[in-house]
Formats: sequence, C-alpha cells, structure tokens
Amino acid sequence: MVITKLRGWRFGVFEADLETHELRRHGVHIKLAGQPFQALSVLLNRPGDVVSREELRNALWPGEPWGDHDQRLNKAINKIREALNDSADRPRLIETIPRVGYRFLGSVTPLRDPFAESRVETKIEPEPEPPQVEITPARIEIRAWPRRWAAGALILAAVSAGVLYRAVTLGQAAVPKGQWLSASQAAPLTTYVGSEQYPAFSPDGKKLAFAWDGPELGGRHIYLISSTGRDLKQLTEGSFSDYAPVWSSDGATLAFMRESATHVKELWTVGANGSNARKLVDFGLISRFEQPLTWTHDPRWIIAAAKPAGEGPSALYLISALTGERRRITSPPMQSAGDLSPAISRDGKRIAFTRGANVARREVFIVTLSDDLSPIAEPVRVTNLQRIIETLAWSADGSKLYFSASPTPSGARHIFRIGIVSGKMDDELVETGIEGVHPVISPDGQALCYVRNNIEQTSIWRLELPDGLPGSKAAGPKRSMLLSSTRRDYTADLSPDGKQMVFSSVRSGASEIWVSDIHGSNLRQITFKGASTPRWSPDGRWLVYESSAAGQPDIYVFDLRSNAERRLTTDPDTDLRPSWSRDSRFVYFSSARTGRSQLWKVPVEGGVEKQITRGGGAYAVEAPDRTLYYTSADQPASIRSVPVEGGVERTLVENVVGHSAISLGRRGLYYLASMSFTGAQMGFYSFADQAARPLVTLDRPVHHFLSSPPDGASVLFTQVDREDSDLMLLSIGKAAASGELAAR
Repeated sequence: MVITKLRGWRFGVFEADLETHELRRHGVHIKLAGQPFQALSVLLNRPGDVVSREELRNALWPGEPWGDHDQRLNKAINKIREALNDSADRPRLIETIPRVGYRFLGSVTPLRDPFAESRVETKIEPEPEPPQVEITPARIEIRAWPRRWAAGALILAAVSAGVLYRAVTLGQAAVPKGQWLSASQAAPLTTYVGSEQYPAFSPDGKKLAFAWDGPELGGRHIYLISSTGRDLKQLTEGSFSDYAPVWSSDGATLAFMRESATHVKELWTVGANGSNARKLVDFGLISRFEQPLTWTHDPRWIIAAAKPAGEGPSALYLISALTGERRRITSPPMQSAGDLSPAISRDGKRIAFTRGANVARREVFIVTLSDDLSPIAEPVRVTNLQRIIETLAWSADGSKLYFSASPTPSGARHIFRIGIVSGKMDDELVETGIEGVHPVISPDGQALCYVRNNIEQTSIWRLELPDGLPGSKAAGPKRSMLLSSTRRDYTADLSPDGKQMVFSSVRSGASEIWVSDIHGSNLRQITFKGASTPRWSPDGRWLVYESSAAGQPDIYVFDLRSNAERRLTTDPDTDLRPSWSRDSRFVYFSSARTGRSQLWKVPVEGGVEKQITRGGGAYAVEAPDRTLYYTSADQPASIRSVPVEGGVERTLVENVVGHSAISLGRRGLYYLASMSFTGAQMGFYSFADQAARPLVTLDRPVHHFLSSPPDGASVLFTQVDREDSDLMLLSIGKAAASGELAAR
C-alpha cells in the first residue's frame, strides 16, 4: 500500500517538523534546535511511554562515553519546556519521572508529506482530524482619534511582523463525560506584544472587551475583539491606565476602572462604540488585583468592590451608572480583609464574591438580591478552601462558579470549578489543571476564556542611602541592579556581610529558594519542593522562608552550616511572611489561626509560638530598641508599631502598598507609598520627627516586597522589566457548562 512519508508530529497548537528540524506554534517558528529538538522528537515518537534518561542520552550523544551528559540532558529538557510554555511542577506535556526519565503527556498526530511516498504491506487507518483551530490575521480597526495614527501604525506593523490574532472556533464538540479539557486544547485569542488582561464577554457573546498595555501606546487601555479573534478596536486612550471592563446587560456601555497619574482609582463608563467616556465616581481605593466590577441586570446599576475612606474594610457597593450615587450591599466584619471580586449570576439574583481574614485566606460567599437589588439576607459562605481565591465567574445556567486560586501569594494561579446547589457548594470541586487567571464563561456556556501569563521578567535592584536619611545635603539615593535573568527572580535579601544574596526564583520551574554572590554568580538552589519569601538571619547562619510542601503554607528554616531544612510551624492554618529578630533567636510570621491575620513569633530551634498583635498584622521587622514595626492585614495596609513583647499598637503611616513592603533603615523605615501599572513611589518614615516623606519614584512596577541588610544603608526591591500574557479560549461544550464533567 502506498502511504505518505512521516514528516513530523502535531500536538495541540504545535508542530515538530523532522525534516526542517523546526518547532512551530500555529505555524510561527519557535526557536528550538539541536539536541533539545532531538530529545523532543524522541519523546513525541513514544507518547505516553516513559523514556529513560539512558535512552535519551544514547540518542543525543551516541558513541560519546565522556562528558556531563546528565547536566546537558537537564538543560535540553528545560529548553523544551520553555519553548512549549510547560513547567516541571505542573506538567501539561513533559512529565518528569523522578530518577527514571520523562514521558510525553499530550495527544500526538503524525504529519505526512504528500509528495514523498513509501510502500508498506500493512493497512494504515486514516489519522483522526485534529480539533479545528482557526488561524487568521486580524483586521484591525482603530478609532480615528486625532494624532493617534502613529499608535495604529505600530499595531499594524506588529501584525506585519507576524503577531497574529488567533481563536478557537466556539461551539466545538462537547467534552466526553468524566473527562476535563486540558490547557493544551486551549488556543490563543490574542498573542499581542505585552499583556492582555481582564476579559469580558459581551451579552450576545460575539465580542470580548479586555485591557491591553500595547507597545508605545502610553498606557493600558480598553479594547474590543470579536470572539473569533478579529476586528480589534480601541475604546479608550490617554496617559492613564484603564482596566477591568464589564458590559451593561444591553451591550450598549462598558464600565471600567481608570488609574490616574496620581494613582487614584476612578470608575468610568464608555459607549461600546467608544463614545461618551465619562467619570462616574472617585473611590480612591478600589482593588486592581482582582476584577472589582460587575454590572447588574439593570443597566442603571453597577456593583463595585470599594473601600471609601472611613467606611471600614472593602465592601460591595451598588453604584448608579447615571449619577454615581452609591449604596452599600455588604458589611464585612471590621476585623476582616473585606469583600472583593463581585460576580453577578446571569439571572441577576445572586452575587458571588470573596471574603477573608486576610488576602492569603479568602473564601467564596453568595448574597441573594431582591428585585430592587437589596440583599435579602446575610451572605452565605460556600467554600472552605483556605487559600487565595481571585476573580469569580458564573456558568451560564448559574449552577457552577469558576475562579482562580493558589495556596500562597507567590504561587501559580490555577482555575477551579465548584457546583452551587440551593445557594451552597455541592460536593464537587474540580481543579481543571489550567494555569491562569481571570476566567470568564461565554453567555451560551460553550467557551471558557482566561488569561495565561507567559512570562514575567524581573530584576533585583538595590537603593543605597548612605547617610540613612532622605532630604539631607548628601547625594540622593543611588540605584544599582544586582541581578537580572529571563525568568522571574524576586523577594531578595542580603547576607549580613553583604557578599551574598538569597532570593525566590522560578528559573527551575516552580518557585524555589536560591543563593548567589551579590551579583548573581555562583548560584546554588536550596529548596526543591516549592518555597518563597526567604530572609537571611542577622547572624548569617539561617535562612527562613515559607513553603506549602506539607499541604498548606508553613514556615521553614534552613541551616547553612549543615544544609539541613526543618519545618518550624505545624498549625493547620496558613503561616506566611517570615522575618527575624535582631538576635536571630526568633522568627516572626503571620497567621490567621485565631480568625484574623495576626503576628506571631517562634524560637528558631522550635517551641511555643507566641501571639504578638491583637489588632491584626501581616509582616514585621524588629528595630534595635526592641520595637516591632509591621504592616496591618487590611487593604490598603498601614504601618504600625508595638513593643516586641506585645502592648499598645500604634498606627504610624496610613495607606501603604503591600504587606511585605517595609524594611528597616538606619534612621527609619523604607516602604512602598503607592503603586501603578507603570511605576511606584517609595517612601521613608523618619524615627526622629515621626514623619513620612517621599524617597524616590520608580519608573517600573515593582513587587510588594522590600528588604534591608542589618546596617540599614540600602533597600532591595524587585522590578518588573517585562510582562506578557495572552487571552486563551477553550471550548467547554454543553457537558462542561452543565457540570457533567468530573475531575481528571
């Protein structure tokens, strides 16, 4: 029988061409050559089988008995995973079998060359057709605002350079019962340069609104695109950052958040055709980390998670789309971290939202509304997951809720689904295995759109203030970069002698603890099971960090002399954000084991854990005079102080950013005063005059972590150099939408 010659393999959106030795994603060439490509070919030839390390070594280096083949094989596998956007801790395609080898997990379809023939005697069955994916260059439509032709030309040039817009066709065949779709079956709706965030389906499902920080466009703006990835249209412009769009029920208007040049958060509306943009209300402190908005069934009313001054923790408010009038819907406990991420059901009768003791431990609540949009009864809690839970989305029929979640603040977010029966969670909790944030469901229930974070490149910087006090006659703060890589490095801390640095990094896949020289040389990986937020003890002997290796976040210490790790906290609740006492005898940390996040301390050798704060606390640094300076557990945070042994708790600075973003200087405290999509403001609190003042303006976003060595002459921070994320579209079909799917 005559058949076509095998040319390569197709798996998901990828093709591996054995003749040209090219890896392509949707037809676009991805750099992967030499031994990494050869190793991938071996795995693709045996999908589902465990290929031993010895087999791979023999295939890659035949007849070469010398050389560090193990290390070279590790590098080859890492390059494959980077090209496929895969990870070792959450493998979608390349699974590591410890001490044995590797296994390819995806479904593989042969590519045939129609011009080359070979003759075989056995009957070859036709190959099944792969799922249909439409790959179409987008037709771009940019509103003709005055002087905006240059921005349109930039986007058009990006398309000409091969930045294509792609989408999976909606309404594909439903998933078989008992099987969950994998992320490899999702296709990019957008693949622009930069980050696309906050997707929102129009009421008819034909369009999606989203926020995009396109190149050279002066900020993050709101765009529309069709559900097939065509007809891009820009709705907002200017030097501001716009985000979190939501549609009115009639599809005529969108509401969105705008972050002004002074970092004030404002609620705006704009017509779906880009007209009549207007500011509704200035809340000042609406969260931008989750989706803070949802629009009710009545086009006249929007629901927002907000924290107006003097009104306690963040709560849900009903806001008039006509006048900006506001009315409170929920009243969270005063000692809680407030209510966030509202999502209204399609029938307009229920609002799901998150509430928690702190930002790292949130649960899903549901409140039922009357016809006039007033709450009928107190909110009902429907989960008990004890983890970070972010943006919520209802299924089309209101029987399911989707959300992104993680056990720790620094952990990867994955999408979960729960069933809702009679206003309560049923027994179903599905972890889809999809890494992503901001899930939304199409109005017909046939598609899941979410944000996949492709890359976050960061660098670690040191800000030196030699005399320890801003505003003096000495030279201003001096900035210098200590470490930069193509992966995310963050939460760095210096050794007491200033010669080494410990930091978190995802360069090996999962977030782990690494130690290096001051400028990143002589790297050494400390942990191998997931860890973050390390701090170096003042005596130089210990490292302390948080890890979820035991199932929930706990505090661990690592002895640098013996290379031994020990778990320091064992409470079933979440323990986070460790720091040191000045004498290295105690470790401070935060825990919500009493119902609210408080500061605790425990001896480094283990023993009785003692509660320090009573009014809430998130992260602490100890001063030489035995005063504990710390951040509060609410949002936004404040800086407070308390004696080391407990006592009167005083508020020093209001409205600071982040819960680990303070560090101890020679004469005061470094802290983050404000944060935006494009930069941050660092402040300094002086012990001498008990006053807070600006220190330096940073022109890039930074992480919410600061640290200083014991001498207090400098502060370390993590700068975000580049972010990239795409909108992904996954056809879930009627079976998924109606909840007939079980966990994989």
